Amino acid sequence: MSDPPHLRQQARIQNLVNDFFEQEQTTDQQNRATWIKKTLSANALFQSPVSILPEDELRERHEHAEAIQKRIRLVNDDFSLNALDVAVILTVPLSQLRRNGNLSATTQDIALLQQGLRQLGTLARHYFTNYTNAQFKKDSAKSSTQALSSKKGGSKRSHTGVEKDEDYKPDNANRSTATKKAVRKRDGNACVFLRTSNPEVAHILPDSWNDTGIQIEKTKGLMPAIATLMAEKSQADAWLVTNQRLLADPGNPGSSDKPWNAICLNHQLHFWFDNKLVGLKFLGSQSINDNPPISEVDVQFHWMMHDIRKRTRDMHVGEENDSFMDMATTVRTFQDNGYPAPQLPSQDGIVGAFNAINGIPLISGRVIKLELPTEDVPKLQMALDLQWACVNIATMAGSAGWPEYTRDSDDEEEDPMPVRQWVLEQSALSLQQAGPLPLQSTTNRPPRSSSPSKTRQTHHARHDSDGSPTKLSLRVQTRDSSPSKVSQTEQSQTQEQQPQTGGSENVRPNDM
Repeated sequence: MSDPPHLRQQARIQNLVNDFFEQEQTTDQQNRATWIKKTLSANALFQSPVSILPEDELRERHEHAEAIQKRIRLVNDDFSLNALDVAVILTVPLSQLRRNGNLSATTQDIALLQQGLRQLGTLARHYFTNYTNAQFKKDSAKSSTQALSSKKGGSKRSHTGVEKDEDYKPDNANRSTATKKAVRKRDGNACVFLRTSNPEVAHILPDSWNDTGIQIEKTKGLMPAIATLMAEKSQADAWLVTNQRLLADPGNPGSSDKPWNAICLNHQLHFWFDNKLVGLKFLGSQSINDNPPISEVDVQFHWMMHDIRKRTRDMHVGEENDSFMDMATTVRTFQDNGYPAPQLPSQDGIVGAFNAINGIPLISGRVIKLELPTEDVPKLQMALDLQWACVNIATMAGSAGWPEYTRDSDDEEEDPMPVRQWVLEQSALSLQQAGPLPLQSTTNRPPRSSSPSKTRQTHHARHDSDGSPTKLSLRVQTRDSSPSKVSQTEQSQTQEQQPQTGGSENVRPNDM
């Protein structure tokens, strides 16, 4: 009878350790032995991840999906649920799909049913992309003027010159210095998961949601969708009363730019967090002090699934090739395997990280504790819960179609005006020759370049307060330039500086 798996593993490790110490002990080997000792003796917090798709709910959710599609087809024969719609249906509370729920195919008005689905999809875009002012105005006009029974949709609305420019301007969030200092102090001036120094302060929910009046209006318009996603039907109104002022208060711009909505991450984890490869889950809290009231919050780390299929793909719900259960099976298989770090196609590096103090790998289920005022615990829970729901919807739906790098607001810049001015100048020049200036987000952080040249592509890097450049790439395309006229050198530079969506960067040695 063979030994149990854990005993066989123990024997293999023991043999490796014996072989290691039988070799000549160099400085390198002594250091590695020290790391082995630290890793084996470390007391790291861990809790096994829980599936977000309970098996006993899947059949009912599938029935609701079929009913929703059938109901909307009463006025729109061409309507089909896509992957993003199905991801929403798999995520919202069941009470929102049942009778009297906001997404109930039985009792909800057809127009409101379709609008609710569309708004929840827009919410995912609002979380992961720069939802521009022009797009917001266009969506607002469409929702107020478009007849639901029209199968071709509303007519296209012309853009003004200002709106065209707004489509290409990056949002400039005015980060609060006080918030950054408070978060770094709370987290010990280190990444909360890796304990590396010089961390970046990453917002859990984008601070751009409420940094200006028009951004507040966008978020306010999505509050019904947020409440549908966050609360049971019977509790949705109470949830709005409590949380709308935190996310969309016209009288208080920057209402979520607070320590309860931020966390210290090193540059690499921050990048993966913004690109949907990392999710954070609220587990609970406990009071640790009464005067002043301080609580400790448990936050769980998760690697997220990386599905490269398009989120707009037809799921053929109710048809012979119904893909609803296939999506659920894919997600459950990923979760049953312990939320492994994603494997990215066409990438030489891997997605992975290790704690700099004890060498323990960062795996799904790792738990850290944050201390904060007790009154802020519900606010942090709201931010983490909403982030967790949005990242699950996005990763279930698929990665293709999302911008490469979308949330620039956490890139701390001291003076955004030179960049903005240069963007406006280049936009004016390009409009005279070849139409509006495209902006292309990139996942790299190129070194600061000299003044903008007349080449086809110019990179302009900004630097944050920690000295690391932020992400902005501007592509200038004149009327007489074309891909065929770009030099081989320029092409290779472009390939090096623009990795694919969700691309990985190894944790650098000096970060460890």
